[in-house]
Amino acid sequence: MGKHILVQSDNTTTVSYINAMGGIKSIPCNDMATIIWKWCIQSNIWVSATHIPGSDNIQADKESRALRDSTEWSLSQEAFNAIHDQWGSFDIDLFASRLNFKVLQYVSWRPDPGAQFINAFFVDWKPHYFYAFPPFRVIANCLQKNEQDQSTGLLIAPLWTTQPWFTLLLNLLTDYPLVLTELDTVLVQPHSNAVHLILSASSCN
Repeated sequence: MGKHILVQSDNTTTVSYINAMGGIKSIPCNDMATIIWKWCIQSNIWVSATHIPGSDNIQADKESRALRDSTEWSLSQEAFNAIHDQWGSFDIDLFASRLNFKVLQYVSWRPDPGAQFINAFFVDWKPHYFYAFPPFRVIANCLQKNEQDQSTGLLIAPLWTTQPWFTLLLNLLTDYPLVLTELDTVLVQPHSNAVHLILSASSCN
């Protein structure tokens, strides 16, 4: 039996693209709407969207607006500046939040009021010169995504030579990696004095 899913969103663009099954003004929004509708058709599901004012969207916004200082790590500004000086300006931060983004246009893992997109793995990386500091558990997925999209950018990764993904990382390098161990601080926690050390930055293509 077919099912119907009603999406309530405080984003009018989201509502429009879902109901119209895509659009021509935004390629990423069109691509996302296409993915949603293809899945729905294959699953015998009908989806529609209605607008809900942000002030009424309490349940959905609660998760996205909660601050999680204990889990929001970021590359220190000193470390990021060293990367920027060597490889130039990036146009998107693929794994960030409003607490730790390094580029004004950023992609968050969860719903985030300031994010340009949600979930970097649903975004086409090829049009962007990206900066990516992903959770370590998804580094292999990032390398596969980078190879699939034929994209260019900067990936922050630990120097774990025994990891299965390390060989692929080396194969994708377009420049010598920058080891960040000589800096006083590499990782910082927003709104905290916590610091962490030892990362390497790799330019991937």
